[in-house]
Amino acid sequence: MPRTFEELAKAQFVRAIKKVFPDPTPLIGDKWFRCHPDGKPADLEFAGVMKLAKATGSSPQKIAAMIVKYLALDKLRAEAHVTKGYRILLRRTSPKDEQK
Repeated sequence: MPRTFEELAKAQFVRAIKKVFPDPTPLIGDKWFRCHPDGKPADLEFAGVMKLAKATGSSPQKIAAMIVKYLALDKLRAEAHVTKGYRILLRRTSPKDEQK
């Protein structure tokens, strides 16, 4: 069972991609993810949108929007941002309970 933020986020990306491409689901490699321990520019970066767009013939805008739609950001306590290069950046947000 995934325990770290990176493992949880990767699992959420896999679930989201399986919802977007139910059959056959593309192989998702570790090279599609980049972890940034210092949190800059993000905690986790997903760089597979262009590869999925090329493989399926769909637009990268549509694929990125659909993946972000199916990410369980509330479970991850994170926010997603899509860059101009169609990379999806996840940044952790601090929960309200920890701010007190």
